[in-house]
Amino acid sequence: MTTFRPVPKPAKREKAPRPPKVRKRVKQGPPKTRDRAYLDWIKTQPCAVGYTFGRGTHCGYFPGRPCMEPAHVKTKGSGGADRGNTVPLCPLHHDEQEGDIEGFEATYGVNLKLEAAYLLVRFIEEGHD
Repeated sequence: MTTFRPVPKPAKREKAPRPPKVRKRVKQGPPKTRDRAYLDWIKTQPCAVGYTFGRGTHCGYFPGRPCMEPAHVKTKGSGGADRGNTVPLCPLHHDEQEGDIEGFEATYGVNLKLEAAYLLVRFIEEGHD
């Protein structure tokens, strides 16, 4: 008669130690807030490209339509504020300006930083602040 012997259990493997949990970094810096009064005022201004070329209150692409979009010279994500950093652009020029500020300035011969600073001075002089 054959006797059955129990099969030995395999040795327990030790679990590999888990790396400690890493906490996500919390970004430090000023809170990102919008200055609605300033942005609303920017929307009433002529397109910065049209203004540079002296075309009056519109750039020529959207005649008679007050549809200006506030365009940030330094993006909000990289710490750009609204005041002194925003210029009004029509939708066409705003799309063109996104991502290539240097090329946009070279194409149209406009200095967006200087224009943004000038607009802030006008905003304050007009008593909106």
